[in-house]
Amino acid sequence: MNTIKVSVPSTSANLGSGFDVVAIAHDAYRESLVLTVIDGGRGEITVESGSRKVAFQKNTAGLAASLIMEEYGISADLRISLTKSIPTGLGLGSSGASAAASVYAMNLAFDLGLSDNEMVRYAMLGETASSGTPHADNVSAALLGGITIVRSTDPMDCVSFRPEYGPNLLTVIPYVRLKNKTRSAREMIPTTVETDRAIDNSRRLSSLIHGLITGDRKSLYFGLNDAIYERSRISLYPYLDMFREKMLELGAVGVCASGAGPSILAFLDEQSDIRSMEKAASSIMGSFKLRFRMVSSGICGGARVE
Repeated sequence: MNTIKVSVPSTSANLGSGFDVVAIAHDAYRESLVLTVIDGGRGEITVESGSRKVAFQKNTAGLAASLIMEEYGISADLRISLTKSIPTGLGLGSSGASAAASVYAMNLAFDLGLSDNEMVRYAMLGETASSGTPHADNVSAALLGGITIVRSTDPMDCVSFRPEYGPNLLTVIPYVRLKNKTRSAREMIPTTVETDRAIDNSRRLSSLIHGLITGDRKSLYFGLNDAIYERSRISLYPYLDMFREKMLELGAVGVCASGAGPSILAFLDEQSDIRSMEKAASSIMGSFKLRFRMVSSGICGGARVE
């Protein structure tokens, strides 16, 4: 029997115009996974999340592990124990974190020698247990850390970088629960987009990547705004426009939804008045009669052994 414990960070994906392309790993939360390998088994997988057992096919960690077992012909029994510290369903990469941690642990436990891109691919496929469709943004950031850009999913090709300037982040996390939120949020995305809007978003994405690399305020502000994907899901975070207006007034570099929301992410620098932002956030959330919390964080590394 062999046991390994790993941890991965919370993440925010999309970042305005970067839908399914850009994500960032931050130290707002970090959660752990313990993988126990029982030799001589029949390939059975048991998943425990907190104090309850869940079907491995319906859990991102369990599904990711089962795909690796199938492709590598692994016959040992697995016990996966998840300690879920990242709030679920709030746009902070909780389901992706489980998949990423599972793949990272499997790679180490069985000495598979998986490349970064191979790990991201397995974790992306594991995400289908939550979202119904594979997407690599959150899992790439959880595994690799820093800011990640998904250049291709077939074949998988991701890059990760960690800029010198920061960034500093403030996340406003409303306690709003929506059943099957990730799956429902992806169904809100338009299937066709007018050419002019697509071109505008391409400009914004280019600006976003430039801003993330350099820290340029103007580029980040422009790129963190999106006219297609974020707007199509505004019903999930109806307070976003109020936040954006007020936070920018108080010196934020830019504001966007974190993933599919409902959490809101503000990029900060030395010009940002964080105390006034916290008071403003309380006022806005109060007007919507929502409980919430705020977390200050910074960019961080990815998966690691504990």
